[in-house]
Amino acid sequence: MGNFTKKQEMVILILVICILGFLGFRLSNNEDAKIINKEDKTNETEIENITKKEVLEKEEPERIIMVHVSGEVNKPGLVILKEGLRVIDAIKEAQGLTDKADVDKINLALILKDQAKVYVPKKGENITEDVILSDINDKIDINNASVKDLEKLDGIGEALAMKIIEYRKNKRFNKIEEIMNVSGIGRKKFDAIKDSIIAY
Repeated sequence: MGNFTKKQEMVILILVICILGFLGFRLSNNEDAKIINKEDKTNETEIENITKKEVLEKEEPERIIMVHVSGEVNKPGLVILKEGLRVIDAIKEAQGLTDKADVDKINLALILKDQAKVYVPKKGENITEDVILSDINDKIDINNASVKDLEKLDGIGEALAMKIIEYRKNKRFNKIEEIMNVSGIGRKKFDAIKDSIIAY
């Protein structure tokens, strides 16, 4: 150490050790900060992915359909199903088949559409496939149709369509025959439109 006294050499040595210790501490903190930042970014990415998933799920809610099941089932009537389900699922919702049901005439695998009707025939009944599963999407729902939709019906003009809408504001149609309660719609006009309407 040259001309330095032992006391000076000790002070210099202590200073060097302190400086090295300080530099080591700073480097260690920087590495820890990098690790923490990396973890924070990972967490932010995971949170962002979860948020995106939730948004997508909200944007695409689960769709449901309504199907009318009748004939040889234990509980005929309307059933509510998830979109994409099949005839067999509609029958299950109607509490299954009765002992008289002719299951061989039914295609249980057919995918159902909203407003479809499934009819389960009894054994020995002579019936066509069109009756077993009918799609009534082309019919006009008199409880929800707009003026323009109602005007598509034979003999229904704008004035009469407005009367139908005014009537259902106070009382929904439980069956299509009730449309004759609207002033201006008699038996003759009803007979002309009955195959084109439904009441849901």
